[in-house]
Amino acid sequence: MLNANKQQILHIMCNDKFSSGYINFMKISMTEWKHEFVLLGTEFELKLINYDNIYSIKNHKELLTDRKIRSLLKNADKIIISGFFNFYFELFFMRRNLLKKIYIHLWGGDFYNMQDKIPKNDLKLHLKKFVKIYCFKKCAALIFLINGEYEKFTEITRVKKPYFIAPMPKDPYNVINYSKYWKTSINDKKRILVGNSATVSNKHIEIFEMLKKYKDEDIQIICPLSYGNEEYRQEVKKKGKEILGDIFCPILDYIEKEKYIELLSTCTVGIFNNNRQQAMGNINILLYLGKKLYLRTDVSMWDVYQERGYDIFSVETIPQMSIEEFFKFSNEQRIQNHKIGEKYMDSKEGNICWKKVFESV
Repeated sequence: MLNANKQQILHIMCNDKFSSGYINFMKISMTEWKHEFVLLGTEFELKLINYDNIYSIKNHKELLTDRKIRSLLKNADKIIISGFFNFYFELFFMRRNLLKKIYIHLWGGDFYNMQDKIPKNDLKLHLKKFVKIYCFKKCAALIFLINGEYEKFTEITRVKKPYFIAPMPKDPYNVINYSKYWKTSINDKKRILVGNSATVSNKHIEIFEMLKKYKDEDIQIICPLSYGNEEYRQEVKKKGKEILGDIFCPILDYIEKEKYIELLSTCTVGIFNNNRQQAMGNINILLYLGKKLYLRTDVSMWDVYQERGYDIFSVETIPQMSIEEFFKFSNEQRIQNHKIGEKYMDSKEGNICWKKVFESV
């Protein structure tokens, strides 16, 4: 039975690969508050400590039409919408008193695409942008995954609001022992990981063009494409084969998390040409495992990892590099990144950040 003295937090999100970790974190680590969850869709199987207070909806319109959900919205002290890819039209029609207790947890892709130029005759996209900006202006506050994102957000939307930094929570229930994948010796087989998903922001083809000078070398280029946009997935698959030939190895099927981490541990280099904050789970793991990382310098992630003291490299330098320079990474550099990464692989930072959100007035 819920403790009536605790503040009630209602979380609304799509059923995503992050959902289980997010829910378990709130249930296990944020027990000063009582939590309820509304999930849209059933794409991913949930692996939860328990299934109490989980409410599934088949479509986002049920936020306005389902009697139980409306009651949850009314009784919540705070409402967190994690991932603002849906729900904005429903928020637009909510009463002001509900909007004033909504905190929008932005993942990156839910606002970066608002900077894209919209054709004058595309009324649907203009309306979508208008509605999103209205929701941003009327909500209680915004939550970003890392420092630097608020500045990007205000530059794109011209909206200024109170905000918090709170990372995607780590799962305290399905804990993975990352240390067993940490190796002090360099892999014999040189494998390059490119991107994290079949999303346009990965800018895969730019990287393929940079790497094609190495296509006759004894290397593999691993390209995770198991989720994202189907049309873009097919384009990347086709172009990867055309540009890189047999060294191109796309991953098209979803891999269970621990198997995926095992795959990351076999890679030598990771390249993330993402033009927005994205793939930080992959990046954090690779840095912990002592892999050489290339990132773009014009995204907020570059500044965050530099500030933490990691030895990282610029994607823009790859065209000038010989293959020896491209892979060069000393054992001292690997160990340094691993030691820094140890601090960010636990949940302490997340605990502190999320408590600030829930304790805010």
